[in-house]
Amino acid sequence: TKQMSLKCTDCCYLGDCKSFGDAFYEANKNKDTDVIKHYYCNCGDSKYYMQDVTPIEVTDCEEFEEV
Repeated sequence: TKQMSLKCTDCCYLGDCKSFGDAFYEANKNKDTDVIKHYYCNCGDSKYYMQDVTPIEVTDCEEFEEV
């Protein structure tokens, strides 16, 4: 089986729901649990901007910049 590398986990643009201000935080903070913290794309040029990238396997991001 061919493994694909997930881009977001190694990207400097990865953020959490606090990255986009109080209104976004209030609307999304309940997604986080003791087991799973949700992460969001914090790159304004990316098609994934402000999207919850936790459940999606991004392998083809053109804006990726390694941490």
